[in-house]
Amino acid sequence: MKIMNLEIAIEVEDEVQNTAPELLALLAEMEECAASRGYEIHDQRIDED
Repeated sequence: MKIMNLEIAIEVEDEVQNTAPELLALLAEMEECAASRGYEIHDQRIDED
């Protein structure tokens, strides 16, 4: 059971790493759009070391 869970966790981690750049690009586009409409952007992202 633990081996199966570990395999699923690895698959999910790989998918997140593959998707992260696309999500960050989408976030940047959304922030740019909001700024162009006069909204203030408050960056609350947390950088992990």
